[in-house]
Amino acid sequence: MPISNEGLNLIKYFEGSRLIVYKDTNGKATVGTGHLVQSKDNLQIGDAITQEQADAFLQADLINAENKVRRFVTIPLVQCELDSLISQAYNMTSFSVLAQRLQNEGRVVYLQKLLLYCHDAKGHELLGLKRRRYAEEYLFTGQSWSQILPQVEAMI
Repeated sequence: MPISNEGLNLIKYFEGSRLIVYKDTNGKATVGTGHLVQSKDNLQIGDAITQEQADAFLQADLINAENKVRRFVTIPLVQCELDSLISQAYNMTSFSVLAQRLQNEGRVVYLQKLLLYCHDAKGHELLGLKRRRYAEEYLFTGQSWSQILPQVEAMI
């Protein structure tokens, strides 16, 4: 089962879209909808891409994220759980560690640990990631992530 529009909209909302290559919070070259630039992309900081290229990167990155979820999560999932996990796999290099918690410790412990994954590579908490993790948590439990954004803003 592929990601739904609800899950895709969450990714697009939190990743944003930039058509100029920039450094993300971890100093990595990024472009489009959160696409980490790879050597095969033949892009450097400051280079421009088209919207069509950004869309192609997004589709390829979504397939990669979906494959990570399939590889690391073997328990049955409903659509909202899958959408949340794909968003996390799209955004986190440490997704496999978190997925193992879901597999081994169950959904409740998994949700308790999700908010621990809102720091950059240097250990600094990033409010944008914290907002995203709350939204992913709500989505995972079947609630509308977009309707809780004002509540999330008030909590942070």
